[in-house]
This record gives sequence, structure tokens and C-alpha cells, in this order.
Amino acid sequence: MKHPDWLMDKLRSEFARSGLNKDIGNPPPSIRCALGHTVAARWMLNGELSHWRPPNPEKCGECESQEQKAHYIDTLIDRFRKVGIPEEHQEWSLGWAPAKEYGKVVHAGIRTDFRDVVMVDKHNQHAYKSCLGHQRHNWVLFSGPVGTGKTTFVTALMMDMIERDPRRYSKPVWTTESALFRNCDIAGAKDYAERIKMLDKHIRSGLLVIDDLGASRRPLTDWQGGAMRDLFDDRHSRKLPTLLTTNISRWEDLAKRYGEHVVSRIHSRCKTMNVLGGPDRRMG
Repeated sequence: MKHPDWLMDKLRSEFARSGLNKDIGNPPPSIRCALGHTVAARWMLNGELSHWRPPNPEKCGECESQEQKAHYIDTLIDRFRKVGIPEEHQEWSLGWAPAKEYGKVVHAGIRTDFRDVVMVDKHNQHAYKSCLGHQRHNWVLFSGPVGTGKTTFVTALMMDMIERDPRRYSKPVWTTESALFRNCDIAGAKDYAERIKMLDKHIRSGLLVIDDLGASRRPLTDWQGGAMRDLFDDRHSRKLPTLLTTNISRWEDLAKRYGEHVVSRIHSRCKTMNVLGGPDRRMG
């Protein structure tokens, strides 16, 4: 569509008055925003009316990008906090392995620029590979002595899963076995129905981490044993992803504490127990 001459003359006059430069070879000079970023003029392509738009210090692309990134990080960390993930574990990701001998593997959707990547070595390479090959409905079980990275791995895997697909893993929960029992007892002090409601929150969670299974060597009470049986049985039948850690390193010892039925459900989904070794990383 060809614009009338009178309209073109008027627009050119407005461009000249406002400082817009019609000459593509002579853009207005760049300026700096309040934070010192360079803001350049932009060429506005619009047929005969194409022109340079002078730089605006209040519309700095670099500042907007940083604000978006900060908002993304704040939103994600707030989500981790609401899940129950301890602050000391919120800094980890399985995004890629930095050690050269294990290569560099990048997961789509994971921003490792603000979370440190777990260190991979000969003691935990198998655990790392297990996490990378994790399928949605599979469970993961890490065992081993204190300080070998069990909690770090399962928590990093959980956070990566939440970041990649937050809608799929609805109402995720991070807890320890002792915290699970304690919270159920606190809720049950008010009303037995509240105890069942608290347990049900963990049973139906779209993604569940239970850290330190069997940390207490005291035998389970009848209610605790029944609760764990209901939890694992229901999550197994619903194919809900479950990530577990324990200091117990043999299936037989797990069966002595939780019963053959529970261990059968765990083994069915996990297939294997990832046993971690090496020195206590907290001491290094």
C-alpha cells in the first residue's frame, strides 16, 4: 500500500523533529543505562517509514534479561523451599559432569549457571549414571555410609526433575523418615484423621524423596510399620516416582526392618541398590 504524499511529508517532518534518523548509515549514538550497560539504537523496519529508534536507557535489553533471570531463580528457589528441600542442598544439580574423564552431558531445561553441579568420581560414577538414565516411573535407592553423597544425589535429581517439568510432578515432597513420623505424630495429637491426612500427603505426592530410611535403629511401632507399608504399596501401584536414601546396605536388612512386602515393592521399582563409598565428603 502506497501512502499519500502529504502523509509521508508529515511523518518525515515528525521524524526530523523527534530526532529519528531516516539514514540507515547514521544511527544515533549508543548510550549507557544506569547500570552501565550499552544501549544501542534500533532499526525499525516498516517499509518507506523505516527509521532508527533512539536508544532508551530505561529499556536496556541486558537489564531486562538479568531481571528475568533473577525472577526465574527466585521462583525456583521458593518452589524448592516449599517442597521442604533443606537450604544446604538447594545449590546442586546433575546438569553435567565437569570431570573430563566422564565427559560433559547437558540436560535440556536445566540452568546450571546458578546451581553447582555435583562432583563425579570413581566412588559415585555409577550413581551419576543411574540418575542420568532415570525414567519417570522408576524409583532410585542410594545407600552407603554417612557423607558419601546419597542425599546430594537424590536431592539434585529431584530439583532437576522439578525444574524440567514442574507441572508433571505435582505437590512434590522432600522429607526424612524421622520427619515423616514426627509430622504424623504432631498432626495425630489433634485428631487421628489429621494423622491420616498427613500420611496421605506423602502417599499421593507427585514426586517424593525420603531421606535416611532406617536412620533410627529403634524398631518401628505397629502404626509406623503399617504406614510405610501403605505408602510404598500405594506409590508402587500408582507408579509415582520415589527417591530414597538409607545407611542400610543390604536388602535383607531392609526386609528385617520394613518387611518382605515393602522391600519387594522397593526392589520392583528400583531394580538395584546404588551403594556409594569413598571418604566422608563433609570432612574434605
